Amino acid sequence: MDKLRVITRAIILDDESILLARNRDADFWYPPGGGWEVESESIKQSVEREVREETGYIIDVSSLLWAREFREPEKNKISLETFWKATISTDNAQTKAGLNSHRDLDSAGAVEECRWFPLDSLSEVKVLPKFLKDHLGTDSLTANAFIDE
Repeated sequence: MDKLRVITRAIILDDESILLARNRDADFWYPPGGGWEVESESIKQSVEREVREETGYIIDVSSLLWAREFREPEKNKISLETFWKATISTDNAQTKAGLNSHRDLDSAGAVEECRWFPLDSLSEVKVLPKFLKDHLGTDSLTANAFIDE
């Protein structure tokens, strides 16, 4: 296996909705985030940077919610994926109303679109990782836990 990669993702809830991203040519949605650049930033700074790059939002990161091991043997990769509770910063130039959905914020990046989804509509949406739907809207949003899928 290659070196361990740490991935940081933000769980951003607002008004009973969650912000999710979709990559180009992908058929699923996921919390925005990406790789931690460990040499140049803290892990919380990684969450903030990735969300800003993918969505345009400035966020405030509060606490670690979940972590999970993520293996891709076909790509010879192993990752530790972390999920952080975050809110949209009051310093934002863009409000949620001004960015209900966006396409190609970073035309060179992997993300094609970000969108707010009402929590009660997630049963109709393919969301990864699979555990996410079960953990949203529960007391686990305040608990740290290792997710073993």
